Amino acid sequence: MSKQLYYIAIVCPDDINEAILIHKHWMREHFGCKAALKSPAHITLIPSFLMEARQEEDLVETLEAFQFPEASLDLTLHNFDHFGTGVIFSHVVSSGTLARLKTALEEHLIQHPDLGIRQEVRTFHAHVTVANRDLQEADFPAAWEHFNQLSYDASFQATGFALLQLEGAKWEIIRKFEW
Repeated sequence: MSKQLYYIAIVCPDDINEAILIHKHWMREHFGCKAALKSPAHITLIPSFLMEARQEEDLVETLEAFQFPEASLDLTLHNFDHFGTGVIFSHVVSSGTLARLKTALEEHLIQHPDLGIRQEVRTFHAHVTVANRDLQEADFPAAWEHFNQLSYDASFQATGFALLQLEGAKWEIIRKFEW
């Protein structure tokens, strides 16, 4: 049996992805951070999970059946923030609708236990990652000094989400879904 790694996210539009990519490249050039470069700019709804590759079509069918009452979702990114000394991100302005989307999607997926997706225990804190996993604690003060001084604002309207799969060393969008 072959297992694959997946996650589900709202993928940012190209212009926002390009803007965030500039910051990801800055982190790579100054601190050697590459992990965040593996994914397009996104807001994670369902964190990464392992699943048998043969179940992918069942997952796709389950996601196609998901319904959300909102026609679209207005999202705003504002400046930068961090989780401890290991993650720097652009802050997604709190949205009750986004939280409801995440909860509804999660509840929909856990109705299909054969997929192996479990309810998230961590509090949902919507963000778009700039650096994670490979940001060294010793480098954090200098990195944060840089990002704490920057001003960044962007908005977009989301009407769907994407299923991403780890292909080699990069996360690839394998399917998009409208709600």
